[in-house]
Amino acid sequence: EADEKDNLDQLAHRIIAAGITDVVIQFNFSFFSLKALSNFLDTMHGHQKRCYLFLHSTADVRPPHTPKSLSEIKASLLKTHRLVVHSVHDLNNLKSMGCVENAMRFPHGVDISPHALAGTGSRSFPAPIHHPTPRQPDVDEKLIAAYGFLLPHKGIRELICAFEILKNKAPDLKLLLLNALYPAAPTSKEEQGLCRQQIKNSPYRNDITMNNEYLQEREIYNRLCRANVIVYPCQTTQESSSASVRAGLATGRPIAVTPLEIFDDVSDVVYTLPGTTPEHMAQGIETMINNREITSRLMSKQNQWLLSHNWQVLGKQLGNIIKGCALSPL
Repeated sequence: EADEKDNLDQLAHRIIAAGITDVVIQFNFSFFSLKALSNFLDTMHGHQKRCYLFLHSTADVRPPHTPKSLSEIKASLLKTHRLVVHSVHDLNNLKSMGCVENAMRFPHGVDISPHALAGTGSRSFPAPIHHPTPRQPDVDEKLIAAYGFLLPHKGIRELICAFEILKNKAPDLKLLLLNALYPAAPTSKEEQGLCRQQIKNSPYRNDITMNNEYLQEREIYNRLCRANVIVYPCQTTQESSSASVRAGLATGRPIAVTPLEIFDDVSDVVYTLPGTTPEHMAQGIETMINNREITSRLMSKQNQWLLSHNWQVLGKQLGNIIKGCALSPL
């Protein structure tokens, strides 16, 4: 949760003192308070600074969390140079609030540069990690994998149940869970305990590997590359775009996702499972495993998608947008 006592006054002061004309801001409700954001945007506008505000979710935050809504700072948003979102759904949300002329959609990129392999150990969030490569020679046709933070809504327990359903038809299948603990959420540790107990009670416990450590990017990539299918079994979320699914896409392996809006921006290059229940997930994963035409088509699309969504490409596009706006009077 953002600290309501925090403010961005010092940041604003430094931007003004440095003579910076264009500011790119990444915002999530947990980063800093809406009041702090509103004051910052108003200050920037007052000093004729162009702000590009990237909103990673526009949906209202509802209980059990502290209720929050971007509509509370509508006046400040209207004065912002560009409101940038990753999905059509978020674009429509902004328009429904009256933010039309300054709203724009911009893709969420992926890092496919060779230097991404170097790895620096732990990260604060799962991220895309490697240059796409052809099908790896050591792919394990029986391995299903999952990646991302271990939180209740991520659906790992449901995936374990789906795996048990699949094992009844395909006894050789194995499940790899690369789900790091999320230190800022106590529910992450609780979820780890529930998953461990579920695995311990499973008749297929010897074929389930769960790793909750922060692994180096190279190791994550190498492990995910071996999977026949990488599954993102998320059950519910207010986020509009997934960073962890981009890590899966960067491996070039087939990706399966649950039918949630968070995956809408990658829907063309992933296989959408028929539902979020273990039964629906098992059904979809079985279809993928048994239909090579589906997986081959996905991998072909993924390669083209990765090239067009490379951060180096998108970074240049964003730079050109900012330069173009700089030529126009404020």
